[in-house]
Amino acid sequence: MAATLQQITTVTGVELEPPPPSLRVEFQTLLTPEAIQFLAELVSTFDADVDEILQLRSITKLELDRHGGLPEFLPHTLHIRKDESWRVEPVPRRLQNRHVDLGDVSPTNTEHFTKALCSNAQGIQTDFDDGHCPTYSNQIQGLFNVYKAVHNQFPAAFFLKIIVVSSVESHLEAKLWNNIFVWVQKKLGLPIGSIKATVLIESILATFEMEEILYELRDHSAGLNCGIWDYSASFVNKLGEQEHLYFLKMLEINAGVDGFMVYDMDLIEPMSKLFLEHTEGPNQLHILRKDVDVTASDLLTMPSGGVTLHGLKYNIGVGILFIEAWLRGQGHFYFRGQVEDSATAEISRSQVWQWIRHGVKLEDDNRAVTRNLVQMLVKELGTDLQEVLDCYTDSCKWRLTVASEMFLEIVQKRDFPDFLTTYLNLEHTFLSAKH
Repeated sequence: MAATLQQITTVTGVELEPPPPSLRVEFQTLLTPEAIQFLAELVSTFDADVDEILQLRSITKLELDRHGGLPEFLPHTLHIRKDESWRVEPVPRRLQNRHVDLGDVSPTNTEHFTKALCSNAQGIQTDFDDGHCPTYSNQIQGLFNVYKAVHNQFPAAFFLKIIVVSSVESHLEAKLWNNIFVWVQKKLGLPIGSIKATVLIESILATFEMEEILYELRDHSAGLNCGIWDYSASFVNKLGEQEHLYFLKMLEINAGVDGFMVYDMDLIEPMSKLFLEHTEGPNQLHILRKDVDVTASDLLTMPSGGVTLHGLKYNIGVGILFIEAWLRGQGHFYFRGQVEDSATAEISRSQVWQWIRHGVKLEDDNRAVTRNLVQMLVKELGTDLQEVLDCYTDSCKWRLTVASEMFLEIVQKRDFPDFLTTYLNLEHTFLSAKH
């Protein structure tokens, strides 16, 4: 039974903002007193552990900046990496074929969400991350649409839920997630192992602890997925003070991957065909690649390449347009024929920050990337970006101006903001601009 707002706000220690009038029913359906009590107990149980993890992240970053060192495989977990007796528990049959997953599906967009559920993809990433802008209205509508899908109120033949855990940086964080999963299962009376989670590897630090991450989540793991753009951005985030870094190459089917994440439903069929033509069976779990001995150098070396004026302008455009979309409550947008979201915006702004930081020379004319050059290019790109957005109203021009100013503020900061979306949601300029 749906609860009233007055009933909900009586839950001890929890404050809730009233919902938008148009979403009151959805709000009351989701946030029952029992649901709020569950969330309150979850937070109070693990809040101190989360704080400790965040402090460890800060300490690790400080040590890397102070000593100019590089990540290494952990000596005290060598026994886990060498021990062949442990295994990740088998995933349910439904998850054994993950050839093509559809990503960046914000459940707030009901029409797109419904089409995704009816697509031929093996799975969809019901995205509250890269392709989603977490305004209050978007959160309520998105969660309500997920609620409807789980309760078979959408035309999906089968809806099996797994969790995507993003931004994990160490096996200690994976251990915390495992503790959370165990707590939730006991609280809800579910067998241990009922929750399955795919860990998104999008931090250079996590690549040095992938086996340990799987070990900690061995009862709950649904595999690892490489988030290539945030992974690339993490080089700047964690090692941005060091000038000798290079950028990323992608893995291929012949390396033994089990599937792709695509962001356009038109790509599902051709990507599925690729797996059918070049692999046998639902997955490649039998390919263990014992011929590969991954070293620290392998994880830290990337193909070299210069910086061009075109690349600089493109990164500036992506960064500004993402912030403009965020101001409209959107988590993704189309730019020059490509879908861009917070992941691509992260690598774009990260590269610009790093190029300014180290005064990188442009291949075109040997100019150094400086604050003044980036400021000049932002002004020059104004007209082009207006045309991209078909932006001719005063309100649209104002949003674009605010987005440009915020982009410049972000890439010119002395300290690198860890996450673009976190910075935007906490920054007073953005909070004021939303209203």
